[in-house]
Amino acid sequence: MIALQTQKKSNYVISRIINNNVVASKDHENNEVVLMGKGIAFDRHVNDLVSEDRIEKVFVLKDSEKTRYMDVIENLEPQYLEDAVHILDEAAKMLDMHVTPISYITLADHLSSAVERCREGILIPNAMLSELKNFYPQGYELSLKAVQRLNEEYGVALPEDEAGFITFHLVNVWEETSGKTERRLTITKKVIDVIEGYYGIKLDTSSVYYERFLTHLKYFYSRVLKNELNTDHGLQNDVVFRILKTEYKDAAECADLIGSYLKKEYSIEITEEEKGYLMIHLMNLVNKTNK
Repeated sequence: MIALQTQKKSNYVISRIINNNVVASKDHENNEVVLMGKGIAFDRHVNDLVSEDRIEKVFVLKDSEKTRYMDVIENLEPQYLEDAVHILDEAAKMLDMHVTPISYITLADHLSSAVERCREGILIPNAMLSELKNFYPQGYELSLKAVQRLNEEYGVALPEDEAGFITFHLVNVWEETSGKTERRLTITKKVIDVIEGYYGIKLDTSSVYYERFLTHLKYFYSRVLKNELNTDHGLQNDVVFRILKTEYKDAAECADLIGSYLKKEYSIEITEEEKGYLMIHLMNLVNKTNK
């Protein structure tokens, strides 16, 4: 007689069946957990043990997160959670980042909303698309592929802007706190606003000079966040700024405006040496746009 092979049981007991692929349970510390896996609730009932080989993801929810995120999960189509898992797991391998359970849920919720808006003809432009593409090229390329998959999967036409929104989700996870990311992108947008306002122009975001300018800002912010701006060094090596300031007054005034804005709003004090390099990028950027 050949014995039938049975599925291995886990220590998780189903406390609530959310859908065929998602159930709620408790871990050994009595924390609320969400278990995800294809067909995890098939032929199962509340108080049944979960089959171990069907568990693909375990999301531990803290007390403050239970109500909020359980409500989100219960109202999500399971496929969106699977999409979020696919995107974030791929990003985790590529970017070497740790993904929290909440990250999967918030991205899944965003994907669901994006597809729904698209079907209703509501498309939201991403004002930070150029900055995100330039600052986080790997995350953006991954997000662009994700958008292509979503379009095929749901029969919609999500625009490139959506790749930027997904990139922002990845960056938030990658940098651990959204505050740092939001601050960097907000400052970038404000600096661009200062330049466009001063010169009375709209910058060409597709130009190589715009990309170079964003790259310059990216490394400048990195130095600021790491406290690597050395004021004494800048005062001793400000020759570039002094020469340019004499010959290119407009660029010097704009650089001063940017410096004043950063100091007033973010307590970031840039050196005159830094202003000199900023002026070089400004002149290339503005001249290219004017042409």
